[in-house]
Amino acid sequence: MIVSRGKMITIGDIAAKLGISKTTVSLVLNNRGEALRISNKTRDAVLATAREMGFRRNALARSVATGKSNVIGFITKEAKSKYNAEALSGAMLKADANKFLVKLLLVTAKVDGEAIADTCIENRLAGVIVCRSMENNQLTLLLERMREFNIPVSVIGDEIISHSGIEVDTDSNYGCALAVEYLHCKNRRKIAIVAIHPHLHYSQVRAANFKRTLRKLKLKMPENYFINVPYMEDLEDRLEEFCNSVESIPNGILCISDPVAMVTMRFFRKKGYRIPEDISIIGYGNLDMGLYSDVTLTTIDEPYEQIGKTAAELLIKQIKNPNFLSGKNKVVKKLLKGSLIQRES
Repeated sequence: MIVSRGKMITIGDIAAKLGISKTTVSLVLNNRGEALRISNKTRDAVLATAREMGFRRNALARSVATGKSNVIGFITKEAKSKYNAEALSGAMLKADANKFLVKLLLVTAKVDGEAIADTCIENRLAGVIVCRSMENNQLTLLLERMREFNIPVSVIGDEIISHSGIEVDTDSNYGCALAVEYLHCKNRRKIAIVAIHPHLHYSQVRAANFKRTLRKLKLKMPENYFINVPYMEDLEDRLEEFCNSVESIPNGILCISDPVAMVTMRFFRKKGYRIPEDISIIGYGNLDMGLYSDVTLTTIDEPYEQIGKTAAELLIKQIKNPNFLSGKNKVVKKLLKGSLIQRES
């Protein structure tokens, strides 16, 4: 129902005006009239009266009756970063085109996987998109609870372990190969990797793919050329330790993300190294910050909005067809290719 001419129009209002039962009106409005042999005359009268009176279905009441709403949850740690904001935008566009709404659910220190799961269940969500927001144990917990209540899940940027679901991410193998091959073409042979958040899936995958491509090109990387720290605030101290421990500085550096690349570039420039003459540095993500340095950042672009659209599209397919993930399709995985953005670094 909807506010129309100052009044909330109900099925009862339509039934009263036409002198028929509320059951008949409900069957027509829910497209069940023909199967139950309601005449075309009655059907046309119900639909015309509903339009005339400004009736709209009550989504809340429908969710109570069916146990599911037309709302999709989008779970993330924050919505301000370019990755999350554009993925959310893509999910909202695809959801809107399919008459679904998107509800943002934020994971915080006080709101963990258990609390988020309770919110999803209490709101009768039709499905859930999880966007790079949970460690493996929390994600596993959420997936278990969602499966218990038959709520489909689409995961962005993480791996589903031992559960059915949908995974959507960039093709890190392809993107990392672009980055390594770019440095190789620049005649960089002493290549280091700088990473943070070793406990997160995306960091593990990118580091592994960087190493795989280096081996493929027969480029040997000393063990101490892999620089990995838990948090960004530790990075400059770790880079200082690195410089003090190696015989020669790398002439190419692969960074797990653009923020890592920007800090790394600033660190080596303060040390007196020229970028890119002495060291070529490449980031990952194509965030706007890469454009604002006086040495602009070469990076791998990720199609954030398309990732969100794809995650929502596959999720809606499962919502509409519960057998979408049956049989061999226990996990549907979709990897989208990024592209090299060549700038000055």
